[in-house]
Amino acid sequence: MYIIGLTGGIGSGKTEALKILQGLGGSIIEADLLTHQLYAPGQDAWHDIVSIFGRSILTTKQQINRHRLGEIVFTNTEKLRELNQIAHPRMLSLLKELIEQHRMSGTKLLIIEAAILVEARWNEIVDSVWVVEASKETVIQRLEKKKKLTRLQIAQRIATQISQTERRKSADIVIKNSGTKSQLASQITQLLIAKNLKLGISENYGN
Repeated sequence: MYIIGLTGGIGSGKTEALKILQGLGGSIIEADLLTHQLYAPGQDAWHDIVSIFGRSILTTKQQINRHRLGEIVFTNTEKLRELNQIAHPRMLSLLKELIEQHRMSGTKLLIIEAAILVEARWNEIVDSVWVVEASKETVIQRLEKKKKLTRLQIAQRIATQISQTERRKSADIVIKNSGTKSQLASQITQLLIAKNLKLGISENYGN
């Protein structure tokens, strides 16, 4: 089994890249979705987060309001550090369990998508790190349109992440994504073909 760690900054388009990789035959794990499992009421992480951030971050159904939690950690680096100390080790254990399940089931190509892949040192559990990048203006336009964020909110979120330069240090592949979805699909398809990982998908996929 070959494991790709797919990462990139906010607004880089890594989610779209993940969809393309899945369409090309890869199995996927989305780290962001796993946080829903970790943060579920009654879980150890839920108790630890509530003990630090208080019950004001909970919804009426006692679920963690991730938007409200984000407003706190994206403006307070110490709180972000505390959250990461709770979530990262548990996430790594869960990722390892899922990787083993895929290995046992005969998965040939597995893609783990995680924005914090490099920061959390999860790159150690993958075979290759693929970093998706986009120009600053492209990122801003995407976040303003899709997530309805202000430029201040965008700047705050970018400030909590490592720089593109730091990500590139851990990258085996850098994918430029300031163009169209078709261009992105073509780029990814050619990368898989070059690595003999296309899993029988046509070379014209995405064209």
